[in-house]
Amino acid sequence: MKVLFVCTGNTCRSPMAEALLKARCPECDAASAGLATEDGLPASLYAVDAAAELGGELREHRSQRLTDKLVEEASLILTMTGAHKRHLLSLYPQARGRTFTIAEYAGEDGDVEDPFGGSLETYRSTAKDLQRLIEKIITKLEMKEK
Repeated sequence: MKVLFVCTGNTCRSPMAEALLKARCPECDAASAGLATEDGLPASLYAVDAAAELGGELREHRSQRLTDKLVEEASLILTMTGAHKRHLLSLYPQARGRTFTIAEYAGEDGDVEDPFGGSLETYRSTAKDLQRLIEKIITKLEMKEK
């Protein structure tokens, strides 16, 4: 199963989610993309640090814009907010049924707030939120495979 995480710029939340999933589940196929970014931007320095503290690796990450190919290849698309989900589905209605907010898929409510421009503590808080959600998602994916 290929999991695609989507946020706005693909320099903070979605790459942290991708890195944390890969750290916790090395056999998982994960990627990330942004709805409003350009290709090739590095992850935010605080995102690199916050992910590393939880075992995620982002030093080599480079942003990528969401593309038709990424959407087609993804078995599961997890957005950081409801607004991201609505925007993505307006562009790719064929992704309905496999696109959820990360919180929704984990059985929770709410959005993962954007730490962009915040302190390292803000990024740490976001990374911890993502890690909690990813733990629930891994459990859900493992149950589906049985």
